[in-house]
Parts: sequence; C-alpha cells; structure tokens
Amino acid sequence: SRRDLFKLIKAESGKVAAKTISVITDGEDSLPVRRLLLKVVSDLDLEVDTDYTDLFWYHWNVSEKCDGCKKCESVCPGNAWKVENEDGAIKIYNRLGSCFKCGLCEKNCPKGAISKSFPVTVKLNEYDFKREIALTTCSACGKQFISEDSSKEQCKVCIKKELLRKKISSASNSN
Repeated sequence: SRRDLFKLIKAESGKVAAKTISVITDGEDSLPVRRLLLKVVSDLDLEVDTDYTDLFWYHWNVSEKCDGCKKCESVCPGNAWKVENEDGAIKIYNRLGSCFKCGLCEKNCPKGAISKSFPVTVKLNEYDFKREIALTTCSACGKQFISEDSSKEQCKVCIKKELLRKKISSASNSN
C-alpha cells in the first residue's frame, strides 16, 4: 500500500527509497509519483547514491560562462531558479524540489553555462547557491554591469557611445 511505501521511505535511506520507486515507475518518469515522493522527503536531508539520483531530481551546475541573463529563471516551469541582484553582485540559486527535470534551463541557456550533475546531499525545499557574478559600476553612466575585463571602467554602451563621438568629431574636423 502507499502508506507502507511512505513508511519505508521515511525509515530507510534515500538509496532504498530510490530503488523502491524505480521498481514502481519501471524507470519511466511518472510526475504524480514524483510529486508525492518529493512531498514526503522534502523535510529530510538524504545522502543519495548517484546511480539513482537521475530518477527524481537533477542537480544543476552553473559555470563561469554565466552572465546572469535570467533566461533559466524565465523558462523554468517549476520556478526552481532564482537570479537576484544583491550587494553589487548577481547571485544565482536553484531549488531541487521545484525542478521538473525538463532540462529547459540547460537547453535555453544562451551561454551554455548550465549543466547537469549529481548531488551528494539533497535539500529539496531550500534554494542552493550556485554562482555569484561581481558587478562593476560604469564610470560614465553609473549603471552596474558585468565586466569581462576587470580593467574596464565603462559598460559596453558607454564605450560604443564614446567611439561614436570620436568618429563624429573626427569626421566634422576633416570637413
């Protein structure tokens, strides 16, 4: 019965629960079963055997290629991603318990910065900190931007404006 299954999940390790559920679902994705299980194990900190992790949740890594564009946050149907501007930095978080493991974040990342991996400890109800991107304040306009080169003091827009001004002034001086 379901009651016995949930008692087993609570009493035994995450590895035994993963094996039990893989038998129930025959290795197929079954969203209702997944949601029930996530509800039951949401308050537990489980040590997970990586052989079975792929059945229920993915752990996502965010590489240095990330530019904080928030595409992952906008395409995620489960609202598993949170991208915030805090304390002069962009901070990226992910919550495993909200992830539908659809892979839309990975597929839609314009920089290819998101990749799948296996967690060691699963905390389903908490946002897991993934990456911090430092912001630089533009010396010309005062807006914050992600600097690709730490020596740059101006954002791309202001650099282009400055080049355009120089081009215009050199064109008017030659006339």
